Amino acid sequence: MAGMRISEVLNLSPNDVDGRKLFLRSPKSGRGGEMVYIPQKLSNRLQEYLQDRGISSNDRIFPISYPAARIMVENAGNVVGVHLRPHDLRRFSATFGGCCHSRFIV
Repeated sequence: MAGMRISEVLNLSPNDVDGRKLFLRSPKSGRGGEMVYIPQKLSNRLQEYLQDRGISSNDRIFPISYPAARIMVENAGNVVGVHLRPHDLRRFSATFGGCCHSRFIV
């Protein structure tokens, strides 16, 4: 999701979502917080997901473990015949998304 680390995605709650902006409260960078911008289509799907699941504002959006998330990414890669790890997605976004200012420090 937008070049975020797995731990950042897993720590998101509905309180961290504001339209296309996601607020990271404890990013790995050690800063007080960071803002990540996501595409409108992803924002719409996330809002639908939150509504369909009835996730309360303080709950984690994705209540799964780090290993479970890694397996999901690897399985998605297997479906399309690519050896894929979560960090592969992060590297691409950090390299090519950075030029588009997809992640801002708060």
